[in-house]
Amino acid sequence: MSPRTSRGLLPVRMLAPAGTPVGAGELVRWAGAVVRGGSTDAVERLRSRIGDRLELAGGGVVAAGSARALLTLLLQELSAGRPERTEVVVPGYTCYSVAASIVRAGLSVRPLEIDPRTLSYEPGALEALEPDPVLAIVSANLFGMPDDLPRLERFAEERSVHLIDDAAQALGARVAGRPVGSFGTAGLLSLDKGKPLTSLRGGLLVTRDPVLAEGVARRVPSAEGPGDAGVGERVRDLVRMLGYGALLRPGPYGIVDRVLELGRTVYDPGFPVEPYPPHLAPMALGLLDRLDEVNRGRSRTARMILDALPEGAGIELPRSARPDTEGIDLRLPLLMESAEARDRALAALHRAGLGATGYYPLALIDVPGLAAELAPDPVDTPGAREVAARLLTLPTHGYVTERDVQRMRTVLSGR
Repeated sequence: MSPRTSRGLLPVRMLAPAGTPVGAGELVRWAGAVVRGGSTDAVERLRSRIGDRLELAGGGVVAAGSARALLTLLLQELSAGRPERTEVVVPGYTCYSVAASIVRAGLSVRPLEIDPRTLSYEPGALEALEPDPVLAIVSANLFGMPDDLPRLERFAEERSVHLIDDAAQALGARVAGRPVGSFGTAGLLSLDKGKPLTSLRGGLLVTRDPVLAEGVARRVPSAEGPGDAGVGERVRDLVRMLGYGALLRPGPYGIVDRVLELGRTVYDPGFPVEPYPPHLAPMALGLLDRLDEVNRGRSRTARMILDALPEGAGIELPRSARPDTEGIDLRLPLLMESAEARDRALAALHRAGLGATGYYPLALIDVPGLAAELAPDPVDTPGAREVAARLLTLPTHGYVTERDVQRMRTVLSGR
């Protein structure tokens, strides 16, 4: 019997779309931290090291239960000082959680057109923007590929709006020598699964403005209130942590993906706003020690895949608009020649267990439930729709082998 689509037979060996391989020793150390309950000292060390890494020079780092919660709290803090500004500008193709955070903050979402060649704002769309109702503009830096952040920073400063540098997928990337996440008013880092640095969940806000950091920190729920990690929560996190380490391996991941259909994208502004559990900080600290090594490995794998891509297959590679960027290749994005070609390639790659995804399935203006939350007179974003239809991503993590890369070439060649 021939293999079928994702609801039929699949190989047991299936690559995860993204993640950071972890060793047995790391898992043992993390498990011990979870059992002991962690400490605020570990969170402080994490905040300090992230501040140093992003060259904050006296700023502040705030931790919470998720990056989307921090984006909501940041927008609420900024809005309190400028209540007449009611809109937040986002790329027309970006994570649905960004839009959900804006809605949760009581603000309107204004998607702008993107350039499919860069996966960032189309310059003309920015220039046509009416800045008066805009509180903030959010960068994307998708897949660890930096936006033209110096340009976005100048744009925001000239129009007196805040730039929020979303580095959820780009910790370790740089533009013009500066770390992604350090541009504008504040940056956001995600510690969720599949991100450059993970502790299963959590997020960090970084800013050079200590007053802003203090204001956002006051809005984070107290660890003594709802969200406090008791014994039951630590046990659940211990199971999740051990599962993360084991299930990233190609064999187990394939089994779990077939049962749970992992990695689905949803729009949900009803997410919880919680503190960051201290017992998770040692996991992030341990991975931070080897973040640069892991990022270099991802980039080597991405280059290996690019070198193997078949010529004449109608595949385009999005690139940053600036030559002075250093990306981290969290995943490798490819634009197929048509939506039909993407769907065929995606199905074939999935049957082969090669960890390909279509990523966000819709442009923001087409997301069910979001239409009522868009700013007045939203503009069409055909470039964002094109990316949603044509994009697929390939994994670059440490479990991708040379044999996997050659199988990717075979599938994408149509052989």
